[in-house]
Amino acid sequence: MSYLAVLGILFIYPLIHVHFNNRFLRYFWNLTAVTLAAQIAVAPLSIYHFNQFPGLFLISNWIILPFISLFLYIGLGYISLCLFTPPPLVLSEFVNQIIGLLNRFVFWVGNQKTFLFEHLYISQYTMILLYLGIIALIIGGYKKKRSWFYLASLLFTQGAILHQHELYTQELYTQELWIAHEYGKTILVEKKNENLVFHCQDTLDFSAYIVKNYREIMAHKNIHFSSLKNAYDINGIALIIADGDWILDIEYPKKSLLLLKNNAKINLERLLIRHQPLRVIIDGSNSPYAIERWKRTLKKYAIPFHITSEKGALLLTPKSGSKVF
Repeated sequence: MSYLAVLGILFIYPLIHVHFNNRFLRYFWNLTAVTLAAQIAVAPLSIYHFNQFPGLFLISNWIILPFISLFLYIGLGYISLCLFTPPPLVLSEFVNQIIGLLNRFVFWVGNQKTFLFEHLYISQYTMILLYLGIIALIIGGYKKKRSWFYLASLLFTQGAILHQHELYTQELYTQELWIAHEYGKTILVEKKNENLVFHCQDTLDFSAYIVKNYREIMAHKNIHFSSLKNAYDINGIALIIADGDWILDIEYPKKSLLLLKNNAKINLERLLIRHQPLRVIIDGSNSPYAIERWKRTLKKYAIPFHITSEKGALLLTPKSGSKVF
């Protein structure tokens, strides 16, 4: 993002720079143009990764940037003085007050949640189209050719259409189930439209890291918790959660996935021969010893498997890039 901000200042700033005869207006617009140029360059990537956009970026930069040089000079001077002699108490208090004032303002801006636009979502492809459109606008601005502006309009329109299609697709595929990776725990994260449901044996709360992480990634507001079940149906595919040999005594559909948890006391070889699951998933609740033992058996019978400690969380859905189904 730092590189993108610098590139934005180098290439976008000259296009929006306006020279004012009034010294104050000239300084104010230069500051505004630099901020806008940097923000335009980082906005698509910021939304893609963090699902949010700061609404007060202009105000914060108007206040902070003019004093950055002053803070740097004061800080460097204070540090240099400390190398030779203890600084006067008055000077130390002055530096402390200045730094405290800056920090309080930054924290105040960060707490203005009303102006922080959250739960925004764009896909990787939409982000690429946005950047291609920005590049086309920049080239058109320098070359003064309408064809580049037409291309930029086409790219932005295509990005908007793709984004609407993605939103429609999300509405269409209402069920997604993530096998999350969490050390010592089995956690399933189910997406139901605007709701995220965390299925877990142990107690979770809103402050848990995994809850906050999935909430940011999914850009969802509504969080619910549910106890872990022994089986789930994912668009006609059964997910069986096993932690003991009881799994050998039941009948379940041929098309099924098997999730092993808590170092399951299970004869995996007998289970594979009898049920032949589509895929075996081993999550973070299992020990490295059990995982290595199961890996040898799974390779012997050529059964596909996914280990979350090695490959990360697994998304179970027909549109998943993991090609589970």
